[in-house]
Amino acid sequence: MGSFISMLRGGPHDRPTGTGRPVRESDGTARFSKQFSDFILDLGDADSAKFEQEYFPEYAMILQRGPDLLRQLRAYVDSTQEIRTAITSPTAENEEAAWRKLGPSVMLLKDCYEHAQDIGKQRRCDGRQ
Repeated sequence: MGSFISMLRGGPHDRPTGTGRPVRESDGTARFSKQFSDFILDLGDADSAKFEQEYFPEYAMILQRGPDLLRQLRAYVDSTQEIRTAITSPTAENEEAAWRKLGPSVMLLKDCYEHAQDIGKQRRCDGRQ
């Protein structure tokens, strides 16, 4: 990533300002280097800032659940043995053990599904596909 940013800024032999910083034009745009002269960053457009202020709190609230879900997924332990035992030796005790082991996995799957749905709904609400 640092190399990419350095290329945008311009290397030691390609510094339009002599400092490696972007050149700001009078119209509010910025050019990073001669090598990428077609790459223009429009610093004068406030619409994106308004959009971010409007939707960022909602996205942040939804995305807060992500790290916890990832932690739970990393700690996942399968229920294969308990399910096999309940199928091959069908007793009430084996069936209960299988459900006890399988229940948390089902709830985790449900939580992940709902989290994905929340993200999808938010994307549709803000007009992005």
